[in-house]
Amino acid sequence: MGMAPVVHSLFTGCTYEKILLLPFPLNEIVVRIDPLSAFFLLIVYAGSVLTALYSIDYLKGYSQKRQFNLLYLSFNLLVLSMTLLPSMKNIFAFLIVWEAMSLSSFFAILFENEKSETRSSAVEYFIYMHIGFLMIMAGFLILSKISLSNDILSFRTALNSQGILPCVGFLLLFFGFGIKAGFVPFHSWLPKAHPASVSSVSGFMSGIMLKMGIYGILRFALMIDFPTFAVAGTVIAVSSVTALTGILYAMFEKDIKKLLAYSSIENMGIIGIGIGMMLAGKAFSNPAVMLLGLSGALLHSLNHSLFKPLLFFSSGSIYLKTHTRNISRMGGLLKLMPYTSSLFILGSAAISGLPLFGGFLSEFLIYLGAVKAVKSAGIASASTGLALTAVMAFVGVMAFVCFTKASGIMLLGNRRSEYHDAKDDMKSSVASMVLMFLPVLLVGIFPQYALRIIEKPLFMFLPSQSMNEYHAVVRTLTGVSSAAVSFALILMILIFIRTKVLKVREDKAERVWDCGYARSNSGAQYKSSSYTDPLKSITSMLVIEKGEGAEVSEYFPKKKSFEKEKGDIFDRYLISPSVSFITKVFDRFSGIQKGSTQQYLLLGMLFLVISLLVLIMGKL
Repeated sequence: MGMAPVVHSLFTGCTYEKILLLPFPLNEIVVRIDPLSAFFLLIVYAGSVLTALYSIDYLKGYSQKRQFNLLYLSFNLLVLSMTLLPSMKNIFAFLIVWEAMSLSSFFAILFENEKSETRSSAVEYFIYMHIGFLMIMAGFLILSKISLSNDILSFRTALNSQGILPCVGFLLLFFGFGIKAGFVPFHSWLPKAHPASVSSVSGFMSGIMLKMGIYGILRFALMIDFPTFAVAGTVIAVSSVTALTGILYAMFEKDIKKLLAYSSIENMGIIGIGIGMMLAGKAFSNPAVMLLGLSGALLHSLNHSLFKPLLFFSSGSIYLKTHTRNISRMGGLLKLMPYTSSLFILGSAAISGLPLFGGFLSEFLIYLGAVKAVKSAGIASASTGLALTAVMAFVGVMAFVCFTKASGIMLLGNRRSEYHDAKDDMKSSVASMVLMFLPVLLVGIFPQYALRIIEKPLFMFLPSQSMNEYHAVVRTLTGVSSAAVSFALILMILIFIRTKVLKVREDKAERVWDCGYARSNSGAQYKSSSYTDPLKSITSMLVIEKGEGAEVSEYFPKKKSFEKEKGDIFDRYLISPSVSFITKVFDRFSGIQKGSTQQYLLLGMLFLVISLLVLIMGKL
């Protein structure tokens, strides 16, 4: 199905359906586009077109001898699988397309496969995706057994039935889709895979592909009519930890692409908080909280699909010209690459949730939902809202610090390294970034029109009684946006009057004493670690610091090198021990691998005989 039915479904609420007859085990496949599918398909279509536009000039920066065929093939297959995924309603077809998405993105990451970092990151990504695949498949099998159907839409009955199995099925799906979205504790693939891939791929994966995990969570969360507080609380708790973990590691990161990857984890946590708030609103019978949580989650998904690729693309263009991803080795790029640098600053303002941009409004909706929960009569609802308000406030402040650091150290001051080719000469890349930024600005200025994009997906699942609350939300956002725009216009007018009409000039200040320095140098500037070191005292429990090299202890040291890296607490205390345990278990079976074809055939025959015996005994 093309773009026309997607747009028509999104703005009218119509559902398009087509039946395909295929061989066993797929049998009859129903391809259905409803408003929720259309919303995520719009994100995929827009993201893929803008990524292709960015890549025209960006990929010219790589060696012409390099083979691009694998990248082109894998990226096109990735886009194809993502356009099919939201319309698949048969569980077998869904799993096949999901696997195709994982495989094609795996090969897209492997573009620079001569690097060991790229190969190891791609393999880790591949393993995580298949752990998620197994969880999703297990959840599907449980719900399919309850509903006695392979149609995903029939799972509504299963999810609303009595017993522990529906809860287990939903949580398996939540964590399975959560691995794709980068939820803690299964997030460590993301800050490794994104830096390892080229920026056009990492921007698309971070901004667009992660939304397929959000789509999966939303599709099944919205089917639950009467969620328990345990289910809603699990989603809220995991999402809150995800948001906090992502922004803390982003704040201390020196590698700009890893910083942006951790920031994506944070934003997925914010979207997850909105989804959890929607479930909590259902559990507490609070339609206002339900509406604000879901609308915040959908609107933030839209905003993140725009400003996150913008940040990856601008940082990718900078990396291509400076040949470093280390923020502390950059500086002074605003003068050399004004368009790319300015777009990075604007994207940073949007992702930090500043007014005039879409990110502010989507986070404001979630804040508003938390405040509504605090005002409710129930103790559980009020305490949940209070906790979420604190989490969102802390995450917002840390995001502002993080991107102030990144923008200031990368783009301002003096250059810390020599850039021989740092200039804005990639016109298609700049055009793509401008086209990504404009919708973020328009959403922030005209929220009443942006909300029309999410209106039909909202009311697919919300009761009609929420319509009055929805109109109140539209009026509130319009008022907040108008106030922010008015303030910005007044400020601009005052600056214009001061500089052009009154012609007020600043007094020129001259240095009287320069502390013995004849001129400033790059070594005297703040670096990445200097900027965030004062915050170590409140984050030392979560952020592990590792040092390599010789520390300076004498008064007149010789030339030395010392590097500090931040370790992931979940990697150290959860993932690594689990991997070590699994490795030890499988090492006990290493004796089976003798290299003998006859032995392998014998083991295969034994497996088939045992399987047949189990089937026969089951029929008896």
